[in-house]
Amino acid sequence: MGQFNKGIRHDGGTYNVEVDLEGDQAVISFGASFTLRLDEKNIDKLRDLLYEASRGLSWNRSWNTLSCNTEQDTVELPRVHTAAEDDFVQAGTDAREQQKLDRMMKGTASPITNDPIDW
Repeated sequence: MGQFNKGIRHDGGTYNVEVDLEGDQAVISFGASFTLRLDEKNIDKLRDLLYEASRGLSWNRSWNTLSCNTEQDTVELPRVHTAAEDDFVQAGTDAREQQKLDRMMKGTASPITNDPIDW
């Protein structure tokens, strides 16, 4: 039995998905059908891909339940952010916070200001 395992239902039944860690790789077995041997970087890619697919299915489900008259109503579609976009936004936030700390350390800014960038 794998170090990590789950029964995953699909349209033909249930697969026992097992994951074993071997050195710097994870071995992912989908029942007796096939096995993936991935390093950390490619596991992250697979995780991002599965997350985006899950978000797409959620969006499709939500969209199918909406009842709107397209001539009168407009529906704004949600934007799905990628991990790279999230990292870019976080880097900007981190840089802004570091600038604020640098100003405080130099004595050029007080901890409490009325500048909206510091809110």
